[in-house]
Amino acid sequence: MTGRLALPLLAALALTVGSFVAAQTPSGSAGDTARAAALIRNAAAALADARSAANRGQALAAAARAYETALVALRDAIRRTSVAEQALSGQLAERAEARDRLLDMLGRMERVREPDTLIHPEGALATARAAMIVSEILPGLRREAEALATATRRLAELQAEQRLLQEDLRIGLDGIEQVRAQLAAALERSGDLPPRYADSSARMAQMAEDSASLDAFAASLVAAGLADAAPGSDPLTADGRLPPPVAGSVLRAFGDADAAGIERPGLVLRAPPLSVVTAPVDATVRYAGPFLDYGLVAILEPHADLLLVLAGLDQLYLREGDVVRGGDPVGALGGQAPQADEFLIEATDGTGGTFQETLYIEVRQRGEAVDPADWFALSETDPSEQQGKAE
Repeated sequence: MTGRLALPLLAALALTVGSFVAAQTPSGSAGDTARAAALIRNAAAALADARSAANRGQALAAAARAYETALVALRDAIRRTSVAEQALSGQLAERAEARDRLLDMLGRMERVREPDTLIHPEGALATARAAMIVSEILPGLRREAEALATATRRLAELQAEQRLLQEDLRIGLDGIEQVRAQLAAALERSGDLPPRYADSSARMAQMAEDSASLDAFAASLVAAGLADAAPGSDPLTADGRLPPPVAGSVLRAFGDADAAGIERPGLVLRAPPLSVVTAPVDATVRYAGPFLDYGLVAILEPHADLLLVLAGLDQLYLREGDVVRGGDPVGALGGQAPQADEFLIEATDGTGGTFQETLYIEVRQRGEAVDPADWFALSETDPSEQQGKAE
């Protein structure tokens, strides 16, 4: 290789590929992958512990919540890893030709050691200048080659992380399916209500049918008086500490209008399909059944003058008059759980909301609707991140 050919080519390569060193390599996601895997392991442990738990229903509900949280973390980790992989693949593809020329040039220069390699045809002074230019260019080219090699290794790591996440996804989807089946079996009841509540339930059903709104129905419940209080229940305060009944994020805040322009005195949480809904606190079930266009509704009374309304359920696991403990399963949201391939498509295309159901929550104190956000520990942070930090 003569100096006449080597110098222009080296300079061109420096301009063509030199920008790669400065280009920002997509941030890593190994921490996301490890956290998602840890959440899956924790959920599996919760399911195993539920087999011998004294309160099997509550333990299975906790296991279901753990799997739901883990799957949200998996979805987000898959999305971030996919975005990083696509960005890095794009950077490498854009510079593929320059990369190949760079590696070829460096290889040839490493092999050629003869003294006249860079002898310039215009004489000794030009040769000296050529040597100086080469000495300045070569270190940068070597750094560029190292950056390219690092990026290529990182791409392989991201692809390996994706494979691990997809395997954890299959484990998680299988685990949540087991939990739901076991929970349904554990909570299966006979169709006959105890005699004590038969007349009361018929009366409540009639009250619900006669009420034109949730406001009117709640007022009727307050007027009807307190049911048997939950044993040991103490008056609650609006301190924002109640655990939310479902692992999800706020879709509409208190008083926000919905898609139809209707303002409701509650808030809406969005959560994955079939999510288990749990009692936030010890309470007595004042009503459990259908109501207007709200779907299935559970109205819990922790103590006199306070009602918690959970609406939009697809299944109910309790009946009027039941006393529930905080964490006990109340019911489940509807929808259809995505298959693994559908889950992956949703995670990688960035939509994040294809498979979502909603739960409507009202808190009524002394008959008046108040903002549930003052009572529940709601956060804009993803529930999977909250659990990860807690651990």
